[in-house]
Amino acid sequence: PACGPDEHRGQKRWLLRGEPGQSVRVTIQVSNGHVTVAAVPGIGGSNAAAALGTFLMRAESRLGPTRHGYHISGSFTGGAYDEMEADSQQPGVFRYRGVMGNTGQETFSIAMDADNGLIYYPETSGSYPGESIV
Repeated sequence: PACGPDEHRGQKRWLLRGEPGQSVRVTIQVSNGHVTVAAVPGIGGSNAAAALGTFLMRAESRLGPTRHGYHISGSFTGGAYDEMEADSQQPGVFRYRGVMGNTGQETFSIAMDADNGLIYYPETSGSYPGESIV
């Protein structure tokens, strides 16, 4: 999705792929807080005529509580980020169901948009949820 502008940008950038020498037209449309960013091929490159009118990329902002995604990473995910599911009945609540391993103990943190710079973690390492300040 298209995000921002806000303090969460970090080093995030759009990525386009095309032929060397191909021109690209990038647009941003902002209407009542909804943002659409799109890129379409211009002229140039050997397949430019066939590519006219096709999107190289298109992203739209999300509205409301799902504007950002939340991802969990921990010992039960092998350290990889798994996306948490937005609760359709409770806006702003995101859920994840994991499986306890053989030790009966797992560690985890939660990151907004799977960004290592935007991690929610407890005030004291090893705390149980609800036991310390986030």
